Amino acid sequence: MLAVKSRLTVLERQIDLSCSTKDAEVASNLRCFGAVLICGFVERSVEVVLLERLRDRAHPSVLKFVRSHLVRGRNYNCDNILQLLYRFDSKWGRNFDNFKKNHEKEAQALASMYSVRNSVAHGNTADISEVKIKGWLEDAKKIIDALIFATQQ
Repeated sequence: MLAVKSRLTVLERQIDLSCSTKDAEVASNLRCFGAVLICGFVERSVEVVLLERLRDRAHPSVLKFVRSHLVRGRNYNCDNILQLLYRFDSKWGRNFDNFKKNHEKEAQALASMYSVRNSVAHGNTADISEVKIKGWLEDAKKIIDALIFATQQ
């Protein structure tokens, strides 16, 4: 999905920048921002994937409703993604549930990212290492790949 890939390319550049910045304070702030961006990437990817899958299956007014629901955004941790998929197609839900059961590390990483995002949004800071932010990006990519795969079935 082109829209997901282009968002990912921009995100990867941002994460690389946060890891290559020499000033420790600036790097820390950029990594916090990176965690926020990764959460945004997950949310927009959920929207893009679902709308793409529903485009040929749903009436335009239904698509409009779904789009307005998804744009509001929420903390799309793996449990919330799973619940959403079950609402559309039980097979999609089962497929993603199989991924979730075998990828607890990725699910926990996504929950941690949302925790950081919410904390930063309320004026707090977080200490995110270069290794952690890069790992979170990889975990988010695996989750979105699993979403894409789950909804192809």
